[in-house]
Amino acid sequence: MVAQTVHRYIALLETIFLINLQPSWHTNGTLRYIKSPKVYLVDSGLLTYLLDVNLKRALTDPMQMGKILENFVVNEFKKQVTWSKVMPELYHFRTISGEKVDIVLENRAGKIVGIEIKNSNSIEQKDFKGLKSLRENAKKKFLKGLVFYTGSQYVPFGNNLYALPINSLWES
Repeated sequence: MVAQTVHRYIALLETIFLINLQPSWHTNGTLRYIKSPKVYLVDSGLLTYLLDVNLKRALTDPMQMGKILENFVVNEFKKQVTWSKVMPELYHFRTISGEKVDIVLENRAGKIVGIEIKNSNSIEQKDFKGLKSLRENAKKKFLKGLVFYTGSQYVPFGNNLYALPINSLWES
């Protein structure tokens, strides 16, 4: 009974555009995946209110700011996909061992691009751990992996892995 009520509330929140559910991406490979969807609030301002994050806390608590930034960027991708000629599906990727990718874009041919979102001005090789795991699992389906971060440089990080500034989402 409780599960039915929760599912009804989730459906209602989706219907009135307060939340987005992002399904998980997985293959039939050897890894064990977390298959439950991720929930994002459509309004990042509402998220900051619910997390009780004001400007001072946002500047001093990178963990909370990271959640808000991820929520914002995922919703931006959700919007931009609606007018894309490719019309990819949005997923997330997470294994039970903790490897994760915030966004997996999959086109109709089954090719994917993995996207990580980092609240950091600099990027290190370890920031690509989840994308490398996704690449290993997706094999030939993997096109490229991107880390969007708060820095300003476009940086290649090896075979089809790149770091891009978040503001490049709005550049042509």
